[in-house]
Amino acid sequence: MKKFLPILVVVAVIGFGGGLLAGGADSSVLVGNLDPDQLIKDLVLVSLALLVSFFLQIIIHELGHLVMGFFSGYRFVSFRIMNLLIAKNDQGKLQVTQYAVAGTGGQCLMAPPAYREAGFPYRRYLWGGVLANAVASFLVWLMLGSRSLFGLAFVFVGILMVVTNGLPMQYNDARTIQLAGQSSNNQRILYNGLAINQLSAKGVTYTEMPDELFALVPPVPQYTYLNTQQELMRVNRLMDEGRLEAAWDLLEDLWSKKDQIAFPHYQGAIAGELMGLLCLLAPTDPRIATLWQTPRLQQLLQQPLMGTFRLKALHAKVVEKDDIKAIQLLQEGLTKKDKMPTFGEAKLEEKLLRHLLTCWQASGELVTPGDSE
Repeated sequence: MKKFLPILVVVAVIGFGGGLLAGGADSSVLVGNLDPDQLIKDLVLVSLALLVSFFLQIIIHELGHLVMGFFSGYRFVSFRIMNLLIAKNDQGKLQVTQYAVAGTGGQCLMAPPAYREAGFPYRRYLWGGVLANAVASFLVWLMLGSRSLFGLAFVFVGILMVVTNGLPMQYNDARTIQLAGQSSNNQRILYNGLAINQLSAKGVTYTEMPDELFALVPPVPQYTYLNTQQELMRVNRLMDEGRLEAAWDLLEDLWSKKDQIAFPHYQGAIAGELMGLLCLLAPTDPRIATLWQTPRLQQLLQQPLMGTFRLKALHAKVVEKDDIKAIQLLQEGLTKKDKMPTFGEAKLEEKLLRHLLTCWQASGELVTPGDSE
């Protein structure tokens, strides 16, 4: 489910619960003789049934991507439900960690088969989630029908999942399929993103990846979240190469298009990285304070990731003028490798954190050399 999940939950509880209670009530309901205690009990049961159904349908949705991905020649990379992430590490073994992406309830990432000029098989992989929700809901309806509160809730949520992922909306599965079908450029960007994620999961750094994965693919027919993803990956590579001013230029361009970027996670990432580079390259820029207060960035900073500690450390040193706090944040960030979604990203963040730590300690402003260990 996407960013409107909380709204759908509320609507579902009110609409489904009200309809269920009204439909099953006798004429006493209509004359105002409904027992308040029974009403509360029924609403609690309906709410629980809906919440359990949402959780199960999200798992089924991501399993659908996994199964159809395997049938299309994809290979497993990671599987996330809410903030629980199961991913292959750099040794090919499964590892469990916590990682959340704002605006999503789950995500199944897989490595695509080799790219061909005629395209690559993306439709079955992306339609797999919706198909799984539809099949599961149909089977539960056949088995339980309207005899079970849970059965009704499960089918109701399944229909919501099919609609909100099967009709093109902002950045859902159907929208990605629609965009990929509009141009070979979009297919290439989609493929590059999946390939980069696979290599990063193996521990390959951005500078070690093939250049063609980062080649600029122009937006055709229009700019979308696929282009934003491409540009953020190019920012990561520039940061890995130490080309901070080039990364700054690209982030400035992204920030100028912020109103076109619907994905909350991308909004927070752009605000954060731009704020961080301004702290390093233009520490008197008044936008630092504004960027720091961006709601999406503040939401992102709640996650215990290496990058969030890097951004907090930069803010502590440049804005708060608290050198001790800055060094402590860097050191704490270095202990969060197991929280990163991929080992390639962990290597990049460790490189950036240690670089800042070395530079700040060498300036003589902060404690002892042994503190970086």
